[in-house]
Amino acid sequence: MVCFALVLLGTLKYHFVELIAATVVFDCVSFLIQFATWIRFRWRPTSGHEAFRISLGFRGVLLWSLGPVFLCISVLYLTLSAGGIALYGTILTFVTGEVLYRGYQLWRWIRVGST
Repeated sequence: MVCFALVLLGTLKYHFVELIAATVVFDCVSFLIQFATWIRFRWRPTSGHEAFRISLGFRGVLLWSLGPVFLCISVLYLTLSAGGIALYGTILTFVTGEVLYRGYQLWRWIRVGST
């Protein structure tokens, strides 16, 4: 809770519109990951015993996903092409997330490898 409050303190100097733009960028990236997962899930041949069933096949899922994916890509392009804090904050967040993820994986590898 304290760490989150310290992170929020750093955002007080930005305009509300810039914060909304950054939020929209992260939402669009999240939606793209979700649609890619849904498409990938339908790509594999099914054995008929999955917990998640839908009457659409791979082509149906692909067609159903094209509209939202196109809108997300358009929003990302428009937001990030404008530059500003949304662009720099997004880059910083993605780099930080990747470093933390890789660092954790390295820590787990070292810990498991040492026992």
